[in-house]
Amino acid sequence: MDQPARYLVYSITKTYLSVLCLRLELDLDAPVGAWIEDPRLPDASLRQLLNHTSGLPDYTSVPEYMESVRERPSEPWDDEEILARALAQGPDFAPGDGWAYSNTGYLLVRQIIEQVAPGGLSRALERELLSPLGLADTSLALELEDVQSLAGGPTRYHPAWVAHRTLASTVADQTRFWTALANRELCDLDVLTDSVEIGSQAPGFHRPSYGLGVMTDPRPDGLLIGHGGGGPGYVAAAFALLRPEADPRVVVLLSADERRDVQADALSRL
Repeated sequence: MDQPARYLVYSITKTYLSVLCLRLELDLDAPVGAWIEDPRLPDASLRQLLNHTSGLPDYTSVPEYMESVRERPSEPWDDEEILARALAQGPDFAPGDGWAYSNTGYLLVRQIIEQVAPGGLSRALERELLSPLGLADTSLALELEDVQSLAGGPTRYHPAWVAHRTLASTVADQTRFWTALANRELCDLDVLTDSVEIGSQAPGFHRPSYGLGVMTDPRPDGLLIGHGGGGPGYVAAAFALLRPEADPRVVVLLSADERRDVQADALSRL
């Protein structure tokens, strides 16, 4: 029997990290310094890391980062180099004074989970989410060999360039995860979807907002939640429409064609 196609889902992994924070009962309003002692970091809370209001500059905006990914794809920077180069740009704003998407913030979220969860992030994901939901075709891609058998074929791109880490997964597994999340089986969904408006337009959204590792949009027909993801070789989108008087509708699209606008396609199917 053929194995189902697996893809890197990139930033969809942020939703898993946020759900883990709730399942591990971490104090969302505690400062980052409660877990990570680093005088370079702003006095931001875990909640602000999760909803992108920390003001931490995004490491993907560092020109040398993208250059290195292109020229040395199999030689990822370590956490310290990523953090140092990102922080050298200076903060986007003081914590809580704005909204700006920050992969750097999720690097710190990953480090916090690895500190508090027995066995680190991989074990926490397996124990809290992958095993209970039966997501047998989903795992963290941590080494170069972890991405060689994915849809799209062999690659020189090392997944550790994604500082918060990325899952490799299938459409079926992602559909199962997002259905369980929408049905309130995984965490307190009201806390996860407590959102801030991002302050700019987003195609396909009425009032684009962001909760804890999840995009949200209050629409006339219900609350839209989900996330997109993209990077070398893959694009991904997963959305669920929470309808007041009906079961949620879930659409997941994963592709090895970077040119495809899977987010627009997924939203159009809801």
